[in-house]
Amino acid sequence: MLEKLSDYLDGELEPGERQRLEAHVSGCDWCARFGGEMAGLVQTLRIRLGEPEPLDAEMLERIGI
Repeated sequence: MLEKLSDYLDGELEPGERQRLEAHVSGCDWCARFGGEMAGLVQTLRIRLGEPEPLDAEMLERIGI
């Protein structure tokens, strides 16, 4: 579950995966504590660093997206 936590915090999980992760975390004290700490860290970083600048078309082309 830990490998999915970052995607969860970024809102990038599919609904089914999100529900499975939430169900696991609600019954796992360790994951709940770790997830809470990680969520706090992510929030602090977003506040301090702001949202990243979107990549321009040239950069997207260079990296093949």
